[in-house]
Amino acid sequence: MTRARVWLGALLSAMALPVAAQPVTNAPAPSARPPVRPTVLCTRQVISNIVVLTQPPYTDRLPDRLEFVRRAMVELHANTRDEVVRRYLLLNVGDECTELLRQESERLLRVQPFLVDARIRAYDDGKGGVELEVETRDEFSVVADLRLSGVAPMLRGVTMGESNVAGRGVYAAVQWRDGLAYNDLVGVRVVDHQFMGERNIARLYGTRAPQGHEYGTEVLRPYYTDLQRMAWRIGVGGTRDYVRFVRPSDAGAALALRREFADIGAVWRVGEPGRLRLFGAALTHSRDAVDSRPVIITPEGFRDDPLASGFLPFYRQSQVTRINALAGMRRLSFLRVEGFDALTGVQDMRVGFESAFMLARSVGLLGGRDNDWFLRYGLYAGAGSPRSFVGVETITEARRGEGDAWDGIVSSGHAAWYFKPWRNQLTLTSVDWGAGWNVRVPYQLSFADREGGLLGYRNSRLAGSHRAVLRVEQRWLPSPRTTVGDLGLAFFADVGRLWSGDVPFAATSPVRGTVGVGLLAAVPRRSRRMWRLDLGIPVGGDPFSQIEVRFTGADFTRVFARQARDLDQARERSLPRSLFTWP
Repeated sequence: MTRARVWLGALLSAMALPVAAQPVTNAPAPSARPPVRPTVLCTRQVISNIVVLTQPPYTDRLPDRLEFVRRAMVELHANTRDEVVRRYLLLNVGDECTELLRQESERLLRVQPFLVDARIRAYDDGKGGVELEVETRDEFSVVADLRLSGVAPMLRGVTMGESNVAGRGVYAAVQWRDGLAYNDLVGVRVVDHQFMGERNIARLYGTRAPQGHEYGTEVLRPYYTDLQRMAWRIGVGGTRDYVRFVRPSDAGAALALRREFADIGAVWRVGEPGRLRLFGAALTHSRDAVDSRPVIITPEGFRDDPLASGFLPFYRQSQVTRINALAGMRRLSFLRVEGFDALTGVQDMRVGFESAFMLARSVGLLGGRDNDWFLRYGLYAGAGSPRSFVGVETITEARRGEGDAWDGIVSSGHAAWYFKPWRNQLTLTSVDWGAGWNVRVPYQLSFADREGGLLGYRNSRLAGSHRAVLRVEQRWLPSPRTTVGDLGLAFFADVGRLWSGDVPFAATSPVRGTVGVGLLAAVPRRSRRMWRLDLGIPVGGDPFSQIEVRFTGADFTRVFARQARDLDQARERSLPRSLFTWP
């Protein structure tokens, strides 16, 4: 039985109607646009007027046979509302206009997931002041995905939703997937990007998974820009899932891991924009519980695995409350580039460096029983131009318990070089690494992870405690032949290796690899969401590898380093991560 995500998801994105679709009511009349005249720099002139122009996903005429698609989108798509755009502006009528405020407002709009791009232009109003024209273009707001099987029943899963409900910047989606011998997956996720009419984010999510569950809620004010004074977050959540252990003899065993977590914290700015420090504090609580019953997860259901009982002493229960001291340093500017992590879309790359440090001490509050110290350090550095850019990011955390012994050590990193000698070509070279020592929860790295592993190795029985993967990809975009979207072709070669350590069934592996080709698409043109259909051919002689076709679709421009799931689940869950996730 095979499962595949199909291109129908992309077609639905182009043709389906938004969940809360309604005629555009906030689109300005053509006469609202200032007359064509040269733009000017902001040099502290007084702002006399701000005009907001919100555009639907398609603004250009399509070929005649597809023009009905554009007309339907324009007539039925709910453009982002005028007031939603204005809340992200750092400038108001009557304020003095500076280039820093204009550029930061523009970047703050571009980072929003429901917008493709944003431009803010200043025009001389003829009275010694300036008028600002804020122009944005929406991303496709339909969330649609199907999972099909080659045997009956063919429909195995569906996701439906809207990423910009009624133009209010609200994401809402529901998901269902056939669980076969287990519970069907049923999930809901809602994200309000302007909670309570401010630049706050509220998230609510819950999923009943085939072998567990996930739930959580958080409200936060992200550190969007150096011009804001503080950022804060309140969150609570929990998960229950089975961590699988690959072993050479068979598919391996699994242990259930239940984790509950909560945190509240804030950071404050000290210093000037572009050269500042952040200081803060947080209170965190977490509880980890590992089942004592190892099982094998089969298509027919759970089966006991008495052979796996030997690794149970590695894990124990944990319940801890910590007071956290937070500190960060930031020396950053932003570089607008095109066609890096998107096919042709724009994104802002961080130039300079930033670091974040957290030191925590356990306390006897909220039932906390553990006695420990905890620290976490993250570092990012980036430099380059729209032609060539290099960036590196790494995060390390560790715990020191009773007896001065260190455990729970988890470290990961991502380094990437973007080389774009011509507008229609990109060479992307990256290295991803991750490692764990004395991890206190079930943990194992493999090549099967979708983010951190290799294409074609989802059934591989190689496992370790450390992993490194080198990826090289060459993209080529033909000359535009349609206004429907962008198309591209990618050739890639990935190699990786695993190293043994103190995790169950770990062994140092030979170098394994994958070569392949991918078809890339973005709909509409210049969308930051990239759809990929990749064909990977494993090389290296792993007897359990096989040719794999994988379909994915996501916005890769918002996060520089994407954490592998098998490594991320080994980290502490109660960390106030959002405070240090800076755009």
